Amino acid sequence: MNLVFLSNWERTETWIAAGRELERRGHRAFFVVTRDEHRRKALAAGFGPDRVLWLTRQGARAADTGASLSALERLEAAAGIRVSDMILMDRFLRSERQDWALRYAAYVHAALAAFIERHDIGLAVGQPDNVPDLLAEALVKARGGRYAAPFEFRMPTRRFMLWDSRLEARPHITGAATPGETTAEELEEARALRDRVTRGTKMRQVEARTAPPAIGAGFLKRLARGFLHRALIVSRHDVYMYTLRSALLDLRYHMTPINHRRLARIWDRLFEQPQAGERFVFYALNYAPEHTLDVEAPAFVSTFDVVRNIARSLPLGVRLYVKEHPTGIGLRGPAELERIKRLPGVRLIDPWVDSHALIQAADLTVSLSGTVSLEAAMYGRQAAILSDIFITGFSTCRRLNAPWEVGAALEAPPLEHRPDDDLRYLAWLISNSHPGTVIEPLVDPSSLEPENVSLIADAIGKVIDQASASSTPTTRRSPA
Repeated sequence: MNLVFLSNWERTETWIAAGRELERRGHRAFFVVTRDEHRRKALAAGFGPDRVLWLTRQGARAADTGASLSALERLEAAAGIRVSDMILMDRFLRSERQDWALRYAAYVHAALAAFIERHDIGLAVGQPDNVPDLLAEALVKARGGRYAAPFEFRMPTRRFMLWDSRLEARPHITGAATPGETTAEELEEARALRDRVTRGTKMRQVEARTAPPAIGAGFLKRLARGFLHRALIVSRHDVYMYTLRSALLDLRYHMTPINHRRLARIWDRLFEQPQAGERFVFYALNYAPEHTLDVEAPAFVSTFDVVRNIARSLPLGVRLYVKEHPTGIGLRGPAELERIKRLPGVRLIDPWVDSHALIQAADLTVSLSGTVSLEAAMYGRQAAILSDIFITGFSTCRRLNAPWEVGAALEAPPLEHRPDDDLRYLAWLISNSHPGTVIEPLVDPSSLEPENVSLIADAIGKVIDQASASSTPTTRRSPA
């Protein structure tokens, strides 16, 4: 089968290595990239120029988008998508001018549609938090192909999932077809994994990183690489690269080591400790911007509005405990946190308070799409989530449509905890997950080791085998 890897960030190196391994196994790999550095690496790995689609700012500026916009309208109708929705999910493109964002989307659509059709692509693999990936999912599925979104398994284990859409809703079925078909070994693994969660393994891993990010030679090197090279040079051709403005004002990842020191005293004043004996709903903030927020809960990206609407729904005598994401400290400014703290009935809890202690004491744990609701389910505690992802499959997790429904959920009869069903569901997730990691090499260099690359190729190979065995055609022409 012909497959395409889409990437606009550091994971591209892992995809190139996996593509080479899949080529060795008899498949043909293609690449869609936005950075010249990644295009050159794909070429150096032996993939010819015709196998690499390079999407650039210059290409979008020069493109005749009249016909492309009409084709986008046809895709919207055929695939049930909205291009404006895709643009707003895209953390880089949504900060651009609206006319430019639409032009870029039209250019990407025309280039992708031709590339996918020309090479008869049957499977697209990518991280669906940007317009090229989101369009690729729609285009490949429109012609009968498949899409696979790789994400780390949200539990303390070295495994990853290949989800069948932009949402972490349903994995590609490469193991047990249903929870009832899981094996004794998978059930035992699920039991051990649940025990690791309820022992607080993940929280202890987070606590080990409580020290502020270091400001030293490494930080200065990253700063120079980010500001001087990427922002001033790479961003000229790559839409998915920081400009100086976005690095300072919008996507402030580079500023967190400085903010940890600059804002330490302000945080000491803002953050509170839980109060003994107090009834509360626990709401954990998402890391932002991030796929789990932008794509999986796109209607609720305004943190203040979400917290306000939860708070206004709660009865007297029940507090709302809001806890900042431990690894996101420094991204949200003190003014935003101060506004949240001033809301009636809200306590802004210290990020380093043990989340598991809060889960076990809370009347209800709420998240947009966060792992904290999964952890609550592992304890059999009442949980609520505002997105259509796999966490809703656990017995004590309630799916809500909006933040203002939290109060009604709190007063509703509690959901029955069915531990055996939950264990089988977790075993089913494990059965359809894969050993290895898809974390970016900058974060985990072992992702590029031959053994891990082989594991990634094994996982993708299973999806290919499943698609090949299916009666679903993979060559139906796109409406574009």
